[in-house]
Amino acid sequence: MTMDRLFQRLAKGTRRVSSACLALSVFLFAGSFAVLTADIVMRYVFNHPLQHVGEGVTIAFIYVYLVGGAALYCRNEDIAVDYFFRKAGVKPQAIWLLAIYLAIAATMAITMVETLKLIDVQRGVLTPALRLPLAIEHAALVVAATVIFYASAVEALGCWIWFKSGTRPAVFESRTG
Repeated sequence: MTMDRLFQRLAKGTRRVSSACLALSVFLFAGSFAVLTADIVMRYVFNHPLQHVGEGVTIAFIYVYLVGGAALYCRNEDIAVDYFFRKAGVKPQAIWLLAIYLAIAATMAITMVETLKLIDVQRGVLTPALRLPLAIEHAALVVAATVIFYASAVEALGCWIWFKSGTRPAVFESRTG
């Protein structure tokens, strides 16, 4: 299998993972909004608030923030400063981005390992109100770090192809560069 073909298969995986992460984030955001609206109505109209809504919504928003951010990272929709980067030639751009993506992948790998250690240490610890395993909250960071690690590895492969061929393969067709 050629590097280009491998990249295209991995890029397809990145598109699927980012779509799944965005769908999860939208679902959790909409669900949280609906639950909070119901809580407000129940509290002020019927004087009977829903119990433990705050903790569940907090957990959902941790996932929305981390997993949604990972999805945007996959799509290169994070913040970037391009002026000086675009002034450099193709090979310096490819090497620069390769180094960045590899550094991000390494950081996410360390984040995954350390979060899994934390989950193991806090095994048996429950959230205060819902009495759910605290690992449910921490798992959001593991999911986000895994998605960002994968996307960074795919982009690093793309940068290597770019460096060798002079043409940058795109994970998402709408991306320029």
